[in-house]
Amino acid sequence: MLFGEKREFAIECEITDYVESFHFCRLRFFVNDEIVGDYDEQVTLGVCLFNAEIFLENSKYRLAPDTEAMTASQILSKFYYSLFNKDFYEVQMEYEDYTHRFQMQEIGGDSTKDNYAILLLRQSDGKERMVIKKITEMENEDVFIREAYFIQGQVDFVVRSFLNWGIQQQSLVQ
Repeated sequence: MLFGEKREFAIECEITDYVESFHFCRLRFFVNDEIVGDYDEQVTLGVCLFNAEIFLENSKYRLAPDTEAMTASQILSKFYYSLFNKDFYEVQMEYEDYTHRFQMQEIGGDSTKDNYAILLLRQSDGKERMVIKKITEMENEDVFIREAYFIQGQVDFVVRSFLNWGIQQQSLVQ
């Protein structure tokens, strides 16, 4: 099932298996026609839906006007990499704040969370800026950093459509 437009922003999800009340699926994002996520990786639909719901609940806190002059690398450093350089107790509140407000890779489960940083920030003019980076373990490997801009609510609309569909899918087999 495809939610949104691949040429802008979309989520593609396909149910692959049911084990008791657990639904497994393949999931990936599309941003400006580029694939973000490993569609061969099987993920738990319920976990993806849980993270989508938390992300949507924090939409009103996504405003980050202080980042408008920042480069994509600076944004990644502030809202993604900074969380890995601190003691767990120091970072716990900041992690929950940043993850719930800005980080979309959690929605994709294992398809995205270990291999991508996907951040969505709202600017003061209402536009939303998405910054995506492929995370690799090899220092010399080529990685990409991409940016995309959306009208306010466009990404949330796609995520909500996915969430509503996923909830419906779960209710069909239980």
